[in-house]
Amino acid sequence: MGALKKYIRLVDTQQLDNRITFTFLTDLDCFCADSFYVDYADKMLDAPESIKNIVFAAVMAPVCWATGARLELPCLDSVYIKALEGCKQYFYDLKLRNWSFQEEIVTRPVENKGDPQVCGLLFSGGVDALTSYIKHRDERLDLFTIIGLDVPLDQVAHIKRCEDRIRAFADGRGLSCYFIYTNIHDCFLFERLRKFSTIWYSEVSHSMLLTGLTAPISFPRLNKLYIASTHSINHKNLPMWGSNHILDNRICWAGAHVIYDNGDLSRLQKIEKYLKGFPEIYKYVRVCWAQSQEYNCKKCEKCMRTVIQLLMSNIDPAACNFPIDKNTLPQLKKKLISYIGYHKFFSGSEDVLNTYWISSQSMVEIDKLEDIYGSREFFQWFKETKVLKRKFNPLLLSFLGWGFCVKSALLKILNK
Repeated sequence: MGALKKYIRLVDTQQLDNRITFTFLTDLDCFCADSFYVDYADKMLDAPESIKNIVFAAVMAPVCWATGARLELPCLDSVYIKALEGCKQYFYDLKLRNWSFQEEIVTRPVENKGDPQVCGLLFSGGVDALTSYIKHRDERLDLFTIIGLDVPLDQVAHIKRCEDRIRAFADGRGLSCYFIYTNIHDCFLFERLRKFSTIWYSEVSHSMLLTGLTAPISFPRLNKLYIASTHSINHKNLPMWGSNHILDNRICWAGAHVIYDNGDLSRLQKIEKYLKGFPEIYKYVRVCWAQSQEYNCKKCEKCMRTVIQLLMSNIDPAACNFPIDKNTLPQLKKKLISYIGYHKFFSGSEDVLNTYWISSQSMVEIDKLEDIYGSREFFQWFKETKVLKRKFNPLLLSFLGWGFCVKSALLKILNK
């Protein structure tokens, strides 16, 4: 007899008020719990089980593609089943190391009839999401904000701060905004998936998970669901990322289809084309995931990347929740020049370095810059500097990563 097939089996989809709890069985070692929930706040749900199960399939299908496990569900939307085949083909074409692609999906297909009336936008308040809103502001839009993936559920004060700002944005424009809370990540042992992907959520499950979470709350009204692009399709050597124009545009279910939005533009081009013309929106910009104390920390790579791009567009970062001053750019220059500071700042990510920083160097136009916080002097250096061409030292990165883990563990002990 051959070896028994690995499996992930959905055994119960239970709804209590506005919370759906998925309970499952599996023999894989990448899980530390046998259930997770999705809470749809104050929105009443009346979606059929085959639509609710899209959430479970979105979470588990990529795991099965990688491990070769069989995915078993009582039922699933028939359109989404076909969409999964297209998504699987995208990852298969990448020729990913260690991925099995020997899985099978065992389920009962259900044909559901949608009644498309509205468009949706996954909305965090970031530059990408805001520029997608501006582009589609004349459409009938619903906003969907996911809590529990980038912002941990235990960061209650920070969650409320973000929610209040997003509600203010939606209310001021007559939009419906739906908050979706989930503890999905709490049931994973992501280190067990590292042989398939270094960062599973970012590189693999990103768009499938985010879009799938909206299915139970948006059915049957949703027509198009916009997910703001992370990378421009025109960028050479795109990094492996779980959201792109090939993958995202293949995702669909009854009546609804996903659109990778503004993929023809770089982040800087989005700011120039859309955000710059809407100063009343500046106050809603939030890009920082590195901490949970401030709206934007103005220290991490993503914050400083945004500061640089805003200044290149002659937008005062302080108007966009980045309270910088005349010392900010000299400090950034010092950090980039420093060998250790350089490694800490970029964390060894050549994708980030090439996609956002080196590409920005060639787009600096000194003569068009306003001298905001001494930015012209900084950009004269930035445009010509060779420090961004340095190679990362793997040993130093490992040492810095070890030090970060020790520091985090000590802080947890001290805070108990």
